[in-house]
Amino acid sequence: QDVANHITRPDIIALSGPGVKVLAGFVVEDPLLDVAREQKHQPDRIRVETIPGMGTVKVRWIVQGNGEITVTAESVKGGRDELRVR
Repeated sequence: QDVANHITRPDIIALSGPGVKVLAGFVVEDPLLDVAREQKHQPDRIRVETIPGMGTVKVRWIVQGNGEITVTAESVKGGRDELRVR
């Protein structure tokens, strides 16, 4: 009901890094057919309706630059987790 009635905010998957600029962000809707939906506003912070418990959501970014990046997943019910990549 939260998603249907927009009671809570969407889940956020973000990419950040000091030497990295995010050019585009996508939510992968069908990985087998390589179908993805672009999020044009704030591509570094991808909003998804919900991340299913015990499920996955696939996202894709096009970035410029180099250096360490941090990918953060944040959910009202699921909490926050982050991964640093060099």
